[in-house]
Amino acid sequence: MTCAQAYLDGQGGLPEVLDCAERTRQSVEEHSQQMQTRLQQEAPHVLAMIQPELQAWRESCGDFLQWTRVASESGGSSAPLESLCSGLPVSSRRLQFDGFRLDHAIWVSRGPSTFAPINRLLAAAAQGFQLDLLCQQEAELLNHGLTSLLEGYPSELHPHLAPCLESILDWMDQPPTAEQLPEWTAEGEQLGKELARFDLAFLLRGYSGAPTTYPPLNLALNACWLQQQGFVAPELTQFLLQDAIRQVGALPPPDEGELPEIFEDMESLLGQLLKQCQRGEDLTALHQATSEVAQEFQEALADKPESEQARCSVCHQAQPLGTRRCSLCGSTLSASASADEVPQDRLERMLALAEALMQDSECSQALDQELQSYRRDMQRARQFREEVYSEILDQFENGLAALEEHLQEPDRSLLNEGSAQLREAESRLKRWREENPGA
Repeated sequence: MTCAQAYLDGQGGLPEVLDCAERTRQSVEEHSQQMQTRLQQEAPHVLAMIQPELQAWRESCGDFLQWTRVASESGGSSAPLESLCSGLPVSSRRLQFDGFRLDHAIWVSRGPSTFAPINRLLAAAAQGFQLDLLCQQEAELLNHGLTSLLEGYPSELHPHLAPCLESILDWMDQPPTAEQLPEWTAEGEQLGKELARFDLAFLLRGYSGAPTTYPPLNLALNACWLQQQGFVAPELTQFLLQDAIRQVGALPPPDEGELPEIFEDMESLLGQLLKQCQRGEDLTALHQATSEVAQEFQEALADKPESEQARCSVCHQAQPLGTRRCSLCGSTLSASASADEVPQDRLERMLALAEALMQDSECSQALDQELQSYRRDMQRARQFREEVYSEILDQFENGLAALEEHLQEPDRSLLNEGSAQLREAESRLKRWREENPGA
């Protein structure tokens, strides 16, 4: 990236760019080969669990290598090179991010915890490696990414996750002697289990696809069962039940008529489960009854003709009644707003809060909520993998990053930069929708 930026700034020549492209190609291909060799050594169940991350990494790797191939085949033409050098930082960040996700998924799939840093250290301890330097490296990585890690979870879970992560850092800061190793290993396993009780990412990974096609309900029902087994904390179960109640209660009705009564029954049963969970009562009997009603709920979701289905405002994919996010691109659905109204209204509201922050610090919390919600939607939208669409999402991400910096230290230049990025991305998204009506 340094060479590409120097070329764009007029400080580097064409031969340097082409030479850098060739060396980069060799380096990335070598790393890809090393990763393929590593994957061949993984157990089949691990490979089955990491398929989404593996596919994302392969696509990002292919996109990055395409840059080097086009550079080599450009014949010295400056026009394509300028375009490629401008896009390289985005491609590089995607490759780095997807590589990190793949590595994390591999280690999490191995166990014994749902947290890759713990698993890596426990594996190193089992293999007899010296732990002093490894513990220091893992602690530095965790400290560096602590804020980003917490931001990936709903704010309601932060008070429970933060102490777990602090305990893990303390554990890393005290590498064991040979005599202390068994006790230290047992403590690491226990810390991993405690973190897993609040690990929403773990539930999303394996417990959102059944018994219905409605993920919020699936997560709530599965959390109740897992709590009874001691694997999920009551606070996480309560959060998921509250979320399921909100989303079931906000289901968009068909164009004509009302929601089936089964939806109201489902909402009532979830409310009873929530009360029992809050009182610390046994959930087994009511959970069983709710699971049975969920089968009728599932039939009600599936029994709607396409004419009564909602359509995503971004990619226009038809969605079954009960879907709150698009199954294709991950965007939030709205039954009443048009394709252009939803993101534009939301964008304007967020930018208005960012503008108001210059005079009123009290709006910082509202802006932070808008930013986190918007960012979560951008992350989910990456499920729809089309090159131009991904580039548009990258531009949205850049704009959000500038506004997040503005939130920490209000700065007019950051506000202008973020606003320009988001407005340009919104315009590109609108043009993309017009050019791809059936995408």
